[in-house]
Amino acid sequence: MIAEGFPKPLYDAVVEISFDSFEDFNAFFSSENYLTKVHPDEPNFFDTENYIAMANNETIVKAGA
Repeated sequence: MIAEGFPKPLYDAVVEISFDSFEDFNAFFSSENYLTKVHPDEPNFFDTENYIAMANNETIVKAGA
């Protein structure tokens, strides 16, 4: 579905994955499970040639807000 007055999106999904630290991020993406099971399957569920990835460090400004 394309919203009236807006261009067709370049994507049809958004995936978010969270880690407690960049060390945990690196451990996940270098793990045997990811490398042997998840990574080889990625072309079956997203366009591995045309995707955008973003990593950030979240800062909580006000807890409980």
